[in-house]
Formats: sequence, structure tokens, C-alpha cells
Amino acid sequence: MLCRTSGYFSDLKFSPKGDGIAYFEHPIHWDDRGTVNYVDLQARSRVLSEGYESEEGLVWGPDGREVFYSGSLAGMDQTLFAVDLKGRRRIAFQGPGGLTIHDINREGRWLVTRDELKQGIAVLQDGVERDLSWLDGSGGGILTQAGAMVVFEEWSAAMGQ
Repeated sequence: MLCRTSGYFSDLKFSPKGDGIAYFEHPIHWDDRGTVNYVDLQARSRVLSEGYESEEGLVWGPDGREVFYSGSLAGMDQTLFAVDLKGRRRIAFQGPGGLTIHDINREGRWLVTRDELKQGIAVLQDGVERDLSWLDGSGGGILTQAGAMVVFEEWSAAMGQ
């Protein structure tokens, strides 16, 4: 056994040389907040980067010097970061919306998806459905007794809420 956690590990990847494993550690079950960690085959582990509200998609760079991953420091949208084994983090790419890295080939080309989260609210009026959504996430709608007004909550990934 190389390491333990009270939460859970995800996205475990052996280094290209096979001498260690990079992974996410999440302290709370079913919550993707956490840290980017590394453990070598002698069970020496360390945190490479921390403070993420969300983490997904972790891959090694082709030369094995950096780990690339998707993470959010605030809000919902994930940025592509890279961190070396000394813990020096940099933004590898930041684009519109959330991004998840899935793979990097030997030439350094990335496989990335752009992720959009949207939750809507609709009303059926005279047999026709109308979308009342405003930004990225509308929910919890309550109609007034007369049905003339609706009160709902709203969130936006861009607003970090």
C-alpha cells in the first residue's frame, strides 16, 4: 500500500517512467474538491497543488515532467493547469466555459472537452411550453396562486455561484 485517505482518490495515473503515480485526493466522499498529489513507489507522497473546488481529468505530459489536469479554484468553470513534481503550478490553458483534459499524446497534442452545465425552468401555458431560464441555472420555481408570476433561484458558472 502506497497511501491511504479518509475520502477517496480519483484519476490515478502512472508516470511515463512508471516510477510514481499522480492522482487527485478528495477528502469528502461524493465531492470532487481536493488536491493534486504524487506518490512514488517507496510510498513517499506529497501534495503538488491544492485549493480546488472541483477537479477532473488528470494526465501526464509526454516527457513526464508535468501533470496536466482540470480544476476550478472558484466557481464552476474548470481551467487546464499543469504542475511539476516540485509543486510549481501554471495555467496551461483557459478558455470559455469549463474544460476537461482527457489525454495527451507523445507529440503533446491534447484531447479536451468543453463542458457546459445548464439547468432550466419551464412553464406550460395554454398547451405551449415556455422556457423561463435566465442564465446557466434556473431552479426552485414557485408560482403565485394566480399563476401570473414565478419566483426562482438562479446561478451562473461565470459568476461562481
